[in-house]
Amino acid sequence: MAVQILIVEDDLLLGEAIQDYFKSKGWNTTVATDGEMALELFQSNQYQLILLDIMLPKQNGFTVCR
Repeated sequence: MAVQILIVEDDLLLGEAIQDYFKSKGWNTTVATDGEMALELFQSNQYQLILLDIMLPKQNGFTVCR
């Protein structure tokens, strides 16, 4: 089974670059662009790794982490 990664990054170019890197390693990735989207995805999926930006729109990374 492939590793599932959630990338939480509001900078679209940076999020895409990170996603491309992990996809090149054969891992499945999902990108969330704000804190609320990240929480929704986290509650409905299982991830082995979450890369979480701190400065996010709607809810910051500290709030999402809690």
